[in-house]
Parts: sequence; structure tokens; C-alpha cells
Amino acid sequence: GWAHLRPPRLLEPTAAVNPIHELGTCACPAHKVRPAFLVFCMEHIHATFSRSEPLVYASLGAGELYHDWEVLERLAATGFCIASVHAIDPIFEPAEHVDDGPSVTSSALRTLAAWLAESGVPLFAYRHLSELVASEERGVDILMQCDAFCP
Repeated sequence: GWAHLRPPRLLEPTAAVNPIHELGTCACPAHKVRPAFLVFCMEHIHATFSRSEPLVYASLGAGELYHDWEVLERLAATGFCIASVHAIDPIFEPAEHVDDGPSVTSSALRTLAAWLAESGVPLFAYRHLSELVASEERGVDILMQCDAFCP
């Protein structure tokens, strides 16, 4: 497999712990085009959605969630409100096997959940898309797939 890229653990110049250092993304050849893909995603979202309604965001093959954090951070910075975030990946452990509570099952999930909680946005994690379909009555506005392993 590919190595993983992560934000630095400590922030310069204060050496404070980076609150998102547990997020990551694959260091596969696609990492070189990811910045352009992020711009493409943001242009599409800005052209499609209004800032007046909170958005439901879902990520397929969410993995270590760095790309999702980038998108969500940019949405917040440009005035969009997020109603909820849903991460779907078969690598996530079922919630009943986690001591930290339901829906938060890995260090990346816990990190993103903590970041989102500061804005009052809930994060839900699923192993299968069908679990999201069964639980989210409103539907999903943004369905993202980036860095997903598709054999």
C-alpha cells in the first residue's frame, strides 16, 4: 500500500499540538492533483448550493478524513453551514466495539468529531452506505469520494 500524508503534530512557532494531526490522506500519485480537485469541488458546491440552508455532507471511503476536513473547513470559511457529516468506510469498527462512544471509532474520526463539535456539527460513522440511507431521513446534499480504495 501507499504511505500516508499527515499534518504536522506540532504547530510552529509555539509547538502547540495541531488539533488535526490525526487526519491523513494517502501519498499515492493522486496526491499531486488533490489541490486541483479541491478547487473543482468547491466551485461546484458554490454554484449548486445556497448558504441559507445547512448542508448534509457524506464521504464514501472516508478513510483518514483529511480531504473531508479540507472541504468542510473551506465551506465554513466561505459561509456555508453544515447540518451533519456522515463518514462511510468498511474500515470503521462497529460502534459497539469502541469505548469512546457511538459513531466515533478511530483516531481520525475522533479528531474530526472534536473539530466539528466546536461548531455544533455531529459526525456519524458507518461501515456501509445502506446504514446511512436507513438513518438520514433528509438525504445528503454533498456526497464526496476521494482517496477511496476501489479494488
